[in-house]
Amino acid sequence: MMGKDVWAFFLYFSSDRYVSYAIRCEKDSLVVTHGSTSATAAVTAPEGNPPKVLASLRLDGTDYKTVTLVLDRAIGKGSLQDSIQQELLELTIGEDGYKEASWTPVNRSGLELLWIFDAGSRSQTGHLKDLLQGLGAEVIRPVSAGFGDHAGGKEMDDFVIADDPTMSYQIGLALDDGSKSEINDWAALEFVKNLV
Repeated sequence: MMGKDVWAFFLYFSSDRYVSYAIRCEKDSLVVTHGSTSATAAVTAPEGNPPKVLASLRLDGTDYKTVTLVLDRAIGKGSLQDSIQQELLELTIGEDGYKEASWTPVNRSGLELLWIFDAGSRSQTGHLKDLLQGLGAEVIRPVSAGFGDHAGGKEMDDFVIADDPTMSYQIGLALDDGSKSEINDWAALEFVKNLV
């Protein structure tokens, strides 16, 4: 365009997909133990619009480095090969043994965005970084580096623009004892269509 390379981004979020959905959790608690340490996360999904998940983590003992509650999203039912993990809360050694967390699906509707700008403009890539962070991205390195050769190790960080009931979700509790092994417990989350 006018002798310049440009970047063009078009994002469209169609409809409110969560008005008629609730979330069900496969289990009401997750438990991990190691040595003297026992961690339990109570998980509930109260009714409401939008749907949400509440979790409270209790931890006793000292045989751990970190205990983390994680949400895992994946495309396609029954497959977690291409998943994005989001840390909901973390307890590290020395912290108080109780924390609470909540998760609500990312829901965007009725929004269209078309953004075209000079690929060589560093000031615009800074604004793009702000936009991506607003959409849920963890953008650490320069955004322009994320569009390079994937074989060369340059790849944009995973992020979520919007959640969808057709995706696969699970919530997990993981205990890291400082070694290379991790002790964890997982439960599936399911979007269930309300009959009303």
